Amino acid sequence: STAAISGTVITATGGIWSSSTGGTFSPSDTLLSTTYNMSAADSANGVMTLVLTTTGNGTCAALKDSLRVTVIPSIDAGPDTIVCNTADTIPLDGFVENLIGAQWTTSGTGTFVPDDSTMNGSYVLSAADIILGTVDLYLATLDSGGCAFRDTSTITILPPSSVTAAPDTTTCVTGTKVLTGTVTNASGGLWTSLNAGIFLPSPDSLIVTYTPDTVGVDTVIFSAVGSCNNPSDTIFITITPGPTVDAGPDQLTCDTFGVSLSGAVTGATGGIWTANGAGIFTPGADSLNTTYIPSAAD
Repeated sequence: STAAISGTVITATGGIWSSSTGGTFSPSDTLLSTTYNMSAADSANGVMTLVLTTTGNGTCAALKDSLRVTVIPSIDAGPDTIVCNTADTIPLDGFVENLIGAQWTTSGTGTFVPDDSTMNGSYVLSAADIILGTVDLYLATLDSGGCAFRDTSTITILPPSSVTAAPDTTTCVTGTKVLTGTVTNASGGLWTSLNAGIFLPSPDSLIVTYTPDTVGVDTVIFSAVGSCNNPSDTIFITITPGPTVDAGPDQLTCDTFGVSLSGAVTGATGGIWTANGAGIFTPGADSLNTTYIPSAAD
């Protein structure tokens, strides 16, 4: 730990900082404004005294002034955690600063391995912990002044989650596809696309409308959230190009007995002719190469 310190000297040309407990000053002990790097003894004691002595005093005696630094201890039992009820051991992530050791305790009936004073040991869940579904782990200690410090990490124990996404499917690049996901033992689900597909109304809805961004195959992943294991299911969406259609060039004709038509279609299995008149298509409107016979009204 470090402490930023700043002293003032009047009449003398300078000053020098000193510590009797082994700490160091950086970048220098002769700078009035500098940083004190605490020693292990400083951190353990929690209180240290730094002395500033004047230099360049001329014919006058040096003067001294002391600065008392009190360290604010910190303790951290680690984050709250969700685990599955199939787990039996929870890794611990305790941390203390400017304190002399700490001890783990529990609201449950499990045990600490290798012991209750190892910050990064493990907690072994008991059968009762698992049945209850939650357990609090406490990390506590006393500072050198006898003040108590404690932090809590809550372990939530849940059944494993499962997810099922929609089956693999195909859609047109200009179209959309409704996808349905199911999830158990979780707070919800989340859709993601390895391309740039869009999910509406939002990716965290179980039922979404998927809009593709490009032709090809998109890998879409549906994952559980808020569960102990957050599993996922993957589907592949084949995205085909949009269809194209060409009815051929405009025509000018005097032939009232029929106009030959030749259409072309790609990306689709066929096409169908329609007209704003009352004529008919022969051999049929569903033939790309057909003849339009105008009506009297045409």
